[in-house]
Amino acid sequence: MLLPAFRHGLRGAFAAFFLMASLPAFADAFDDEVARLGQAKASFGHDIDAEGKVADFVKAGLGAFEIPHAGAERLKKIMVNGYDYWTAARAGKEAGQDPQLSDFNKFFIKSMLDSVSPKELVRLKRMLGTNAAAAKAIKDAGIDVTDAVAGALPDGQARDVIEAAAIAAIDSLCPTCAVGRTAAVIALNEGRKLRAVFEDDRTRALYEAWKQGDGQLPQGLRGGDAVYVAARRAIEEARAAAGQEGEVSEADVERAILARFDSWRRGEAVGRTRAEMLARAKPDYDRLDDGQRRLFGPDPKAQAAGFAKEFLDAWDTLKQVMGDRPAPPSLVQDAVFLALTRADPSLTMADWRNRLRQIARSHGWPDPFPLDPTGVRERVSRRLKQLNHYKMEAVFDTIGVPDAVRKNLYGCLCSQVPHGVGVGFIYAPSNGKPCLSVGGFGTWSEAFPTLEIAYDACFEAVRVPPATGKEPVPFDEYLSGRLTGKAN
Repeated sequence: MLLPAFRHGLRGAFAAFFLMASLPAFADAFDDEVARLGQAKASFGHDIDAEGKVADFVKAGLGAFEIPHAGAERLKKIMVNGYDYWTAARAGKEAGQDPQLSDFNKFFIKSMLDSVSPKELVRLKRMLGTNAAAAKAIKDAGIDVTDAVAGALPDGQARDVIEAAAIAAIDSLCPTCAVGRTAAVIALNEGRKLRAVFEDDRTRALYEAWKQGDGQLPQGLRGGDAVYVAARRAIEEARAAAGQEGEVSEADVERAILARFDSWRRGEAVGRTRAEMLARAKPDYDRLDDGQRRLFGPDPKAQAAGFAKEFLDAWDTLKQVMGDRPAPPSLVQDAVFLALTRADPSLTMADWRNRLRQIARSHGWPDPFPLDPTGVRERVSRRLKQLNHYKMEAVFDTIGVPDAVRKNLYGCLCSQVPHGVGVGFIYAPSNGKPCLSVGGFGTWSEAFPTLEIAYDACFEAVRVPPATGKEPVPFDEYLSGRLTGKAN
């Protein structure tokens, strides 16, 4: 019979063992995700040639529509990794339509529109309004062109019209895009068919032999080898589906196989690099609380995978903003912070952009979303006149306008509120309104004045030194300087 103390200790040991065994395997799930990224099979994904053709097409499209390239990497991933990209083109072909000019194009436009900000959408509307093909598409949709260009349509209807206009205008705006679409469709179509050919042990063994060799095709792969024959058939089918008939040469097959082997080797290198980056984030992942982990998924496996995706996207974004500058020691923590921002459903894209700006500013990097200085002061003046006190505070908080500077403006605006003899207004927020009456007739609150002349007077009166030793400038000029990085 066991002694009570020994029996109690044994029971405690078993309890601890089962407790540890039942805890969510956070560490194991994270390590599994790191291992998955680093495995060779990660290289059996998209063909490098296809990625290059898609990337060229996306860049051409972005350039044609004058959309800033801040979202280019995200858009490229949508296009490269989206299986819908190929299936949409295929569906258009089966419906008797040209896949390069219908569903395929529509998917690109929709992805592009989903990647830009509302401000950029307004600019896109104006630009499309000057294009004959776009104007026709808008007119055919039964929409007044003036309203469409002015951005007066409801969001849903506006996006439908702009999408239709962009589809109609893309070739006239970007003649090279038609060529790019065709090349991308063929590359993706070939990649999908060849992937089925190459996913077997025989090809992987040949690939390993190729890596160890001099870069030439292994002898066993030539001629009548089953892989070689299947590759030829896949290329023929892919080209036929894209509307390009014709004989496939021996050289075409060899180029396709070598391109696939090279893409696998590149994929392995990328996988290892990204696995190493993710492994560096493990201490930060371990420190996340349960609520933060649940932002990425419902269980340990999903959380690890979700975190890995958002972290690596954030890492890519930061590296792009950083450019050739040395990486700061906090880069991993910055990427984790940005990943949490993107995963949090209570935060918006504007929050994400603001946090990215904060990180860039803390390291002395350039603004990732720079403003065009042309006409900034005029736009600042016009926009401020449309904001209430609450919205002004939010804008000034984001830009970093000091309290003393903004309160000088607020005080001036309150002094411009219409009033009778013996009554004035000062800045003293109360009951949701910023201006409080002073005088012998009681007290009440008012909003900022609505007359533009009042704002113009205060912009001129409230002058701010932009930097040490410089002459004070009007408030709207100072604010435009803050926005464009031209003032302290």
